[in-house]
Amino acid sequence: MKRLEETLRDVVKTFGLEQATTYCVLSHIDDQMAVNENGLVNVGFQSLGGTAKTNATFNIDVEKMLRHLSKIDHQYFETGQGSAFTNNAADGVDMVTLESRAYGLARAFARRRTTGPS
Repeated sequence: MKRLEETLRDVVKTFGLEQATTYCVLSHIDDQMAVNENGLVNVGFQSLGGTAKTNATFNIDVEKMLRHLSKIDHQYFETGQGSAFTNNAADGVDMVTLESRAYGLARAFARRRTTGPS
């Protein structure tokens, strides 16, 4: 993981692409933060779900995500469409609503980063 982050950072710096692009290694946010020495992680990635139970299957919760996101400049979320159903974590909610809730969570994270705690 660390080697991939370093390689991507080196490519971006070598070609002077810092203003034109970002880079991301798709792995669990805990793994990314474990190697985030000197701002090595450019974009934090994590799958999000529309229920707390779904997010628990991803080994995340809101507090953990806020801690991690405070240490990086950019974030990228995959909304795990259908993951609540495949993980038996839909809690009786339909897929469209769950997808909307996951998007809402991502948006709340983005707003929290730009405006601070409410």
